[in-house]
Amino acid sequence: MLLLPCRGHNLSPSTPPRPLLLQLLLLLLLAPAASFSPAKPPRAASRLRSGLGSELGDGGGRDGKDMFMDLPPIPPPVNISGSNLLTFTSDSDISTRSIAKDLLSSPLPPSRPYPPSPPSTPPASSPPDPEAPPPLPPAPLSYPVTPPLPVNTARLTYHARMALRKNKLSEAESLYSEARSRDPEDGRSWLGLSRVAARRHQHAPARSLLLQGLAYSPGNPFLLQALGSLHERAGELALAERRYAACVRAEPGHAAGWISLAQLRTRKLARGAAAGRACYQAAELHLGRRKDVGESSYAFLYTAWADLEYKACGNAERGRELCLKALARDPRCSAALLLLGGLCRDTGDAKGARAAYEGCLRHDPRNSRVLLAYALMEAEQSSPRSAISLFERAVAANGRDSGALQSYALFVAGLGDLETARRLMERATRANPRHAAAWVSWGVLESKHGTAEAARKIFQSGVWACAQRAAGKSGGRRCRELWQAWGCLEAKEGDWMEARKCFSRCIDSDVTNVQAVNAWALMEAKLGNLKDARTIFDRALKEFRNPPSEAKMGVWDRYEEMEVKFGDERGKAVVQARRLQDVAMLEKWRFRKGEESAAESSDPISVEEALAAGGSLPRNLLAGMSDGEMEEGEEGEEEVITWKQRSADDDVWMSAEGAIESKVRIRKTNYSKE
Repeated sequence: MLLLPCRGHNLSPSTPPRPLLLQLLLLLLLAPAASFSPAKPPRAASRLRSGLGSELGDGGGRDGKDMFMDLPPIPPPVNISGSNLLTFTSDSDISTRSIAKDLLSSPLPPSRPYPPSPPSTPPASSPPDPEAPPPLPPAPLSYPVTPPLPVNTARLTYHARMALRKNKLSEAESLYSEARSRDPEDGRSWLGLSRVAARRHQHAPARSLLLQGLAYSPGNPFLLQALGSLHERAGELALAERRYAACVRAEPGHAAGWISLAQLRTRKLARGAAAGRACYQAAELHLGRRKDVGESSYAFLYTAWADLEYKACGNAERGRELCLKALARDPRCSAALLLLGGLCRDTGDAKGARAAYEGCLRHDPRNSRVLLAYALMEAEQSSPRSAISLFERAVAANGRDSGALQSYALFVAGLGDLETARRLMERATRANPRHAAAWVSWGVLESKHGTAEAARKIFQSGVWACAQRAAGKSGGRRCRELWQAWGCLEAKEGDWMEARKCFSRCIDSDVTNVQAVNAWALMEAKLGNLKDARTIFDRALKEFRNPPSEAKMGVWDRYEEMEVKFGDERGKAVVQARRLQDVAMLEKWRFRKGEESAAESSDPISVEEALAAGGSLPRNLLAGMSDGEMEEGEEGEEEVITWKQRSADDDVWMSAEGAIESKVRIRKTNYSKE
C-alpha cells in the first residue's frame, strides 16, 4: 500500500508546475518496489529518463542516460494512517503509469530565479543594446557566510598574551595580527597590538592602533581606558581625563576606568581626596548592579580605594578596613596583600607585615613588587642577609624591574660597595630607560661619591631618555625629579644661573612641585634676592586650586620660615595673614563637605555626579585648549628668552637679573618681550 498526502495536492494536468526534485520524489514513492532493479529499470522510469535527457543535457560531465543506473533498491512502503492521507492499493484505478504520465505532462520550472549569465563574448550578429537594463547580480549562495568562531580568536589572543608576558614581541604581534584578521571587531587584538607597540616605545603607532580599534568597536571601554593611559604617559592630562570619562560613560561597571580616573585626579591633577572618593563610590554602586562582574574587579577597586584613604588622607583604620574587604572578595589578590603589608610595616606591626608578604608569596612566588617590599622591610629591621636574599629573588623574578634594581643598588651603596651599586644602577637604566627615579638615584650617588661632571652627564642622559613627546624643553612631568636634582647640584656647586635654569624647567614640567619651589626660593633668599624669592612663592601659590591642599599649606610653611629667617617683620605679618585666610577656608570647606564623614558614606552616586566631583581643569591644562581635543604641541606654553617686568606686582618665574632660556606657562597680557 502506498500513502500520499492529499491536502493541497491535485494530480490533474492543470496542477501548477512542480520542481524537478519533487517530481522525482513522487515518482520514487509511487513506483512498485519489485519493478526496481539495477539491471532493468521500470518502464515509467525509462520514459522519464528519455524526457530528462533532452532537458538536462550534459549534467556537469554526466548525461541523462545513466542518471538512474546507480539507484539502490527501495524498501517496501510502510502503511501510515492519518486524517490527511489517501491510501492506494495495487488494484486501484490509478496506476503507476498514469501518475507518471500526469507528472511528465507538466512543464519543468526554471532551475533558478536568476537568468543565466550572458556569454563572455556576445555573437557578432547580435550587438548589445545600449538601452538595455544592467544585468542582475549573481545569484546569492544557498548558505550564509560562516561567522568567525569566538573560540579561535580567544585562543590566539591567549597565546599572544603569554608571548607578550615573556617579552616575545614579534611572536605576540604575529598572533594578535592573525586574531585581528579573523575578527576585527574584537577589541583584544587591537589592545594587544597597541601594547606591543608601546613596549617598543612606538607611542604614535600604539595610539593609532587604539583609534582604529575604536572605529571597529565604538565605545569599547578597554580601548578607551588604554588610550587614556597613553595620553597620561605622554603628559596630556586633559585628554587622559576625557578618555577615562568616556570609558566610564560607555560602561559604568568598568572598574579599571574608574580607578584610572580617580588616580589621575588625586595624584596628578591635585583635585583632592574627595574627587577620587566620589569615583570609587560610583564604581562600587555600578559594579553592584551588574551580575557578571568577577570578584577580582571588586578586589582591585577596594585596594585602590584603600590606597587613597591611607596614603592621601592618612586614615590607617579605613585603609585596613578596605584592604580586608578586598581580601574577602579575592583572598589571592596580590595588590591588596602588598598594600596591607605596607600598612602594617608603617604602623610598626612587623609580624603582620611578614604574614601578609608570606601569604602573597605562597600563591605568587615571582611577584617582584612583593619581594622588593619584603626586602626593604628586612633592611629596616637590620637583617642584611635576609634583605640581600629577597633582593636577589626579586631581580631574578623580573630582570626588567628597574625599581627593584634601583633599591638593591641603594642598599648595596649603604653597605659601602659602590662599584656593585654603580653596576646595578646602570643595569636599571638599561632595563627601563624611562625610569626617572633610577637616573636620579644614580646621579645623586655620583654627586656624593664621584664627581659633579659625572653626575651632570647622568642627569642629561636621564632627561634625554625620559623626555615626553611635545613637552618642550622641560621634557614633561617625567623629568621633574631630574631637573630638581640637577638644580640642587648646580646650587651646591655655586653655578647659580644653571641652577635657575634647572629649577625653572622643573616647575615648567610640574607647576605644583613643592620641593622645587622651596629649593629655588631658598636659594634666591640666601643670595639676597628676597624679592625674587617672594615672587617664586606667590606665583606657585596661585597654581594651587581651592580648597587649599596639604601641599599648598606646606608651601605656606616654607614661605613663613623664609620670612622669619631672611625677611622683616612686615613681610612676616603679611604672609601669616594670608596663610590664616587659607587655613580658615580649608576648615570651612571641611566643615561644609564633612570630609571625615564622607569617608564612611555609602550614599548612591551617579556617573555624572562622580565626574562632576572632579571640578574643572587647572588653568595650566586649559590654556591653549579648544573645544575639541588638544593637538600636539598646543599646551599653552610660550617660548621666552628674557622678560621685562612691568610693575612690582607682576609674577615672574625667574630672576630679573639674568636671562633664562626656558618654556614657562605665563600670561602674555602681563609681559612683553624686550
